[in-house]
Amino acid sequence: MALYDVKITSSLFLEVNFQEGRIASTRVKNSMRKERREAPGWLLELFRPYVERKGDPTIDTDMLDVSRINNELLKVLLTLKKNVPLGELITYKELGLLTGKHPRVVGMAMRKNPFPVIFPCHRVIARRGIGGYSQGSEIKALLIAHEGGSFPDHWLGSKALPSTSCRRI
Repeated sequence: MALYDVKITSSLFLEVNFQEGRIASTRVKNSMRKERREAPGWLLELFRPYVERKGDPTIDTDMLDVSRINNELLKVLLTLKKNVPLGELITYKELGLLTGKHPRVVGMAMRKNPFPVIFPCHRVIARRGIGGYSQGSEIKALLIAHEGGSFPDHWLGSKALPSTSCRRI
């Protein structure tokens, strides 16, 4: 196992876990690990479009160990990746309509997503606010802000829709 850190912003890092030559998981953190291990150049290049706000990471699913994700949840994650690019948001209900799944199944897929940022579950919001995020609503808001969104100060604790420059699909 090898853990690498990819710096997204000055306060956000993506921990990338490699096992047997594939990405086994990712995790967004708001601080570096004490024993930081910077990602090799080839890995940084895959995430460069995202870090520079030009697009999503250029990582194919064959680079990911998806063996722990059941087919139904993988379908939801792949649909999200394909249909909701950088700078756009979608509700759980809207993603459910695209996949033929109930919004709660969509929420479960987002919660169990082992590859945040690669499968951008932070772009899925509730119809009345930010919704949940496995790594915390504050990190979800910071990721959306990195992608061009802006939020009123009270939004994290509110049921109101975001005031955001991210486009809703």
